[in-house]
Amino acid sequence: MRIPPALAALALTLAALVGCSDDGDGADVDPGGDHLAEAADVLPSDSTLVEFVDRAASAERAGVGGTEVPVDDYVAALRSDDVAGSPLATTLVTADEAGVALDERGVEWSAAVTLGTGSGRAATVVSVADDVDLDAMVAELEEAGLAREEADGRTHLTGLASDLVDVSTGTIAGGYPAGFYDVTVDPDARLVVTGDDASEVFRTVDGDTSSLADGPLGDLLDGVEGNDRVRLEALPDCTRALLGGRVTPEQLERIEQEAPAFQRPLQTLLAQGDGDPQVRLLMADDDVAAADVEVRQTFLDEGTLLSSGEPIADVLSGTVTQDGNEVVVDVSLADDAPAFLLDRLALTADGPFACY
Repeated sequence: MRIPPALAALALTLAALVGCSDDGDGADVDPGGDHLAEAADVLPSDSTLVEFVDRAASAERAGVGGTEVPVDDYVAALRSDDVAGSPLATTLVTADEAGVALDERGVEWSAAVTLGTGSGRAATVVSVADDVDLDAMVAELEEAGLAREEADGRTHLTGLASDLVDVSTGTIAGGYPAGFYDVTVDPDARLVVTGDDASEVFRTVDGDTSSLADGPLGDLLDGVEGNDRVRLEALPDCTRALLGGRVTPEQLERIEQEAPAFQRPLQTLLAQGDGDPQVRLLMADDDVAAADVEVRQTFLDEGTLLSSGEPIADVLSGTVTQDGNEVVVDVSLADDAPAFLLDRLALTADGPFACY
């Protein structure tokens, strides 16, 4: 079993994340443009986990676009996995019944982001359609008991979740997710940001700090435009597939004896949309990527999932190629593959994401 020193990987990743200069011009937020590029312009450069959803694009393709689509039609599309749901999807029915200003159908794109390594800092960024009345949303939240502050053309509303959340529906103000106990609204950028680090997002919007798109990580995103769901992670934990009792001592011994000589990626990316999924692994340099390609291809063709022992070929096939310092895996899922299989494998650093 060979895992390159974590310290070296950390140094390389930090260089990629924060080594870019700050031009101070602010983010070019253009609702209706390329949503992934738009999100990359407003997310901070020290983002270590990003889960992006282009809700509007997937809804349009599924025939349930627009803010006025009947809720039953939209829910059916969500249940069939035809639409990539945002964090507001869980409260859609309640929100529709309450008639609140913003619900799932008014979301253009969303990005749940974790900032820094092991910091626990997080924010959820939602880009809102032009026909959503943000002033009405602010009024609804203020009437529900959130305190309101104005600064820099933005509105910040906050309160105690325990005082605000209706336990019978799990919502605030009749239809907003529980996370809306701390929310900042930017009417010019059409952004609604929840979480304890919204200020860092707006520093990026204002150009006071560099964005995800400013440096080498932007190049990784360039290859996956037009996808509905993108998961981007820095410094993945290569041992997650072995944690939580999912691997027996016998399996662990076999893995230690037979583990492929994977290279440790600095960044992993999963892109899913209308076509076949794609996995991209950012390596330290071209030589490291080249050393990984054949090993990873053999593993996908002949190996088993580290977390379950199931033959990989039973659930997916993958074609592994090199693109500079990136390892690219074009994935084809088996017809009977479990729903959200690739999301689970990304979470556990297994299958195409394996680096143990």
